[in-house]
Amino acid sequence: MAVVKNTLDDVTGDGSSATAVYDLPRRCTMAEAMALREDLLLQLDSGQHITLNAEPVQEVDTAGLQLLTAFARDIAAAGRPVRWHSAPSVLTEGAARLGLVAALGLNADQGSA
Repeated sequence: MAVVKNTLDDVTGDGSSATAVYDLPRRCTMAEAMALREDLLLQLDSGQHITLNAEPVQEVDTAGLQLLTAFARDIAAAGRPVRWHSAPSVLTEGAARLGLVAALGLNADQGSA
């Protein structure tokens, strides 16, 4: 089971939505999909604006990318666009291979080493 940390990035005192930074796990694969799905659903239900920190991701497979794509779609449907922080090349290259860069809200040049 993936251990995922959720940290509050910006709390507003005026009642407006806060922004939460959600650290993705090192492995976003089929083996971790159920735990990751549960965590992402909690983020979706929180009503907060979410920034996905993908810096920890070292391994991603099609199941992981599909799950992240579904989350991006659902959060956009809730009126909160997905935001990314530090998407590593393993994620951006995998998304590019599957044609999911736009669906994930990634920029083609967003990948890092």
